[in-house]
Amino acid sequence: RGGKGIISVKTTERNGLAVGFLQVRDDDQIMLMAAQGKVLRCKVDDIREIGRNTQGVRLLDLDGEGDRVVAVARLADAAEREDATSEDTPENSSD
Repeated sequence: RGGKGIISVKTTERNGLAVGFLQVRDDDQIMLMAAQGKVLRCKVDDIREIGRNTQGVRLLDLDGEGDRVVAVARLADAAEREDATSEDTPENSSD
């Protein structure tokens, strides 16, 4: 059917709107930040997998009515960060 009519994220009044989507690997970590300052860092591997047409997995308990998730970030594994750092560093030349 070409993907028409597929529900990928089920949002309701209980779980609210989607804040962001990230492509991650099992060895990555993610960081969530709430409007009132609460921050959560967790391993992607620790988050349980669920079906597509569900309401998600609770990761962060928010404080009160006005609090909401304002940012989501992917933290690469240590080897990937090291590779990125070495790519940014100019190679030594023997001139």
